[in-house]
Amino acid sequence: MPRSARALPVVFALVAAGCPGGGATLLVEVLTNYRAGVDFDGAVIAIHAGSDTRATGAPVRTAPRVSVGARPGRPSPFRAAELGGLAAGSYLVLARLYRGEAEVARGRVLVTTTDGARSVVVLVTSECDRVECPGRGEPSLSACLAGRCVDPRCGPDAAEFCPPPECAADAECASVGPECVRGLCVSGACASFADDERCAGGSCDRDLGCVGGAMDAGLEDGGRDDAGSDAGVATPPFVEVAAGVHHTCARTAAGEVWCWGGNGDGQLGDGTTARRLRPTPVPGVTGAEQLALGWRFSCARSVANVLCWGWSEWGQAGAPGGRVLAPSEIGGVSVTLSGLVAGDNHACLRTGGGEVRCWGRGEQGQRGDGSTLLIGPSATRFRTPEAAVAIGAGQLHACAVGVSGTLRCAGRNGEGQLGDGTTERPLDPTPSLLPASVSAVDGGFSHTCAVYAAERRVSCFGANERGQLGDGSLDARPTPMDVEGLSGVLELSVGWSHACVRLASGLVCWGRNDAGQVGDGTNTNRPRPVAIPGTASVVQVSAGGSHTCALESDGSVFCWGANDEGQLGDGTTTPRATPGRVP
Repeated sequence: MPRSARALPVVFALVAAGCPGGGATLLVEVLTNYRAGVDFDGAVIAIHAGSDTRATGAPVRTAPRVSVGARPGRPSPFRAAELGGLAAGSYLVLARLYRGEAEVARGRVLVTTTDGARSVVVLVTSECDRVECPGRGEPSLSACLAGRCVDPRCGPDAAEFCPPPECAADAECASVGPECVRGLCVSGACASFADDERCAGGSCDRDLGCVGGAMDAGLEDGGRDDAGSDAGVATPPFVEVAAGVHHTCARTAAGEVWCWGGNGDGQLGDGTTARRLRPTPVPGVTGAEQLALGWRFSCARSVANVLCWGWSEWGQAGAPGGRVLAPSEIGGVSVTLSGLVAGDNHACLRTGGGEVRCWGRGEQGQRGDGSTLLIGPSATRFRTPEAAVAIGAGQLHACAVGVSGTLRCAGRNGEGQLGDGTTERPLDPTPSLLPASVSAVDGGFSHTCAVYAAERRVSCFGANERGQLGDGSLDARPTPMDVEGLSGVLELSVGWSHACVRLASGLVCWGRNDAGQVGDGTNTNRPRPVAIPGTASVVQVSAGGSHTCALESDGSVFCWGANDEGQLGDGTTTPRATPGRVP
């Protein structure tokens, strides 16, 4: 549970292999919920010998102090150091935050380098106030994660050294304190951050709330964070709906796009970072034929190009390094297009000829191009040996179905989400153990589901702590297992930890349900599929982070589940466990 005090850090590493060179190079970024330019204004990175997990000895290398200016909105990583010429081996990366000459906080993570480049992000948060980790043993529990002492090797590439995850979405992290202090889920750990953008013209103090402004969260009367359809703009009929993690978009028959929900990084495409509790049009997008939404970015595909907008730290919305507030064209795309999917921070498209191309974040190999380069603003080829007929993407992985019906996936595989019977991460897309009869695929946070066989059954594999594999158990598995009792599936959509399919009789959903995202009127996790009443006329479904939306035959949209950022589009921030119409 996050606390509002400040001092010592939580540490997590996001790792990536890079280009070859002389010796090893560490590219160090820092992600913190301390406010840049307010709580701290600079950072210093030091590297210690890997055996010195308490950093008590002299550092091997120290980088010059970097100045850090104000960075409004949801916390995002900033580059703190690039240290080259290191011998291959284990190093403790220590990050210190300063305000003037006073040290504010510090964080650490243990990494292993080889020749070439490796990128590491050190997470420094206030949730470890006055927590002193013992540092005994080797490598010892010398790092702090959400108030708990953990092995400093703990990270996305080494889940075996981590405690069980606390969260998969911000909505699962309750903030303690004023309303402008928001919950934040980072790599399975809950933190919180003071969101100045929730204070009209003022700043958010963790203890006092808004100072010099008024709390603007939850406005339902056409206020500054909700200038959508309730401000006199009529919502048109839609032909497609797409659910992201904290936002939603829909497309009209004319190819126009409307979005609503969280907008802290411009993922609604209206040129602002103000959230919208009701649908709002995206200027400059016409002729769209398909939508795909990631964590904090959005994309729209026409027959000849792809436009993206929102958070683009790793190039997922085009230009890397920050926000893209207006739709921007993705490079490396110059042929007829016929498919588009998005993971958390990467996206993939399918050309008319069956080639798959991906861009965005790639340190887990999720772009499928044989590399683990972190940043990829231009689309590169997903290395599948045959033309693709379908594609899908999860948090840190992507998949393609070949003309033979063979499913191949690439990216993170720590929970078996690639379906090849292992938890190893291949550099090239690897065939799953499903028979060569797959017709559709979609990915979640750490699992994957696919439609296969003439009976159009569904099989899932990977993480299963919330019943997201739909087989009645809570056991993770790297081997495909059929979802209980499903056949005749017309459409499949997988959220972070839940999934829905469309049958001739209506929707059936299963998995995590703490926010009501399954839609059966409860908040009970469903490890087996349950029918959703009143959905017989649904023609399309999209499962997001912790919410779900569906399109009716008359062009109306219904959504349910988490609503902390207005992603249900009903003018409120109140969650709901049954489908509700978007006005």
